[in-house]
Amino acid sequence: MTGPLIYHSNGNHQHNNTPPFSQRYPTPLYLPTIKEPSAPSTPTYIPILTGRLDWCPWSEALTTAIMTMNLYGHIAEHYDSQWGFDPGSIPMYPPTIDQNSLPDELHMWNLWWTQDGQVLHLLVSCLSPTVHMQLPGAGSPLPQRHPARSVYQDLVRLFGGMHFNLAAVIRDELIALHCAPPHIGDYVSHWRSGLNHLTSAGHLFDHADSLRHFVKHLPFGSTFDII
Repeated sequence: MTGPLIYHSNGNHQHNNTPPFSQRYPTPLYLPTIKEPSAPSTPTYIPILTGRLDWCPWSEALTTAIMTMNLYGHIAEHYDSQWGFDPGSIPMYPPTIDQNSLPDELHMWNLWWTQDGQVLHLLVSCLSPTVHMQLPGAGSPLPQRHPARSVYQDLVRLFGGMHFNLAAVIRDELIALHCAPPHIGDYVSHWRSGLNHLTSAGHLFDHADSLRHFVKHLPFGSTFDII
């Protein structure tokens, strides 16, 4: 039994003897990945995201890693060409395929998802268990395919930046902090940590004010008179 007629641009026609998709591809095609292994090792400079306080340093380090892989387009939403043409920063979306797609089309689809998987690996490997469980679909027994962009957008929505009220709480805690003579090291560490959190989240503590409040609660004595 012959297959359906296939018409060509020259007006000729012939029978299509190509077997159905399920017979043409009984097993998944072998498609080479861009990088071996497909899941890249996580750079050690990316911190673990535990909440809003960690967002800025985490996002900055993650973006740097993805840019070096030339895969930023997998999480980008917009493209701004004012800094010059950068094809690696143009938003990229998966090719559309169906059961009749040709091998080259399947190859491009597989290649896109392999690259997207590399980005997704960086995203989820640097999340604390608490953060990971807040992602939509986390803990589901059914495997679901989530592109890296949608996961990144969920993280932005949940943890993207420090809320102003939280920044105000950290600032007030620093101002109210008192330093006991035996715990000067802890006092300095608390101030350093608090200022770093505020700075990385974009809520700067005025330098003169922070210095005034820091010195105000140091222990009295000749050791700190110079300050």
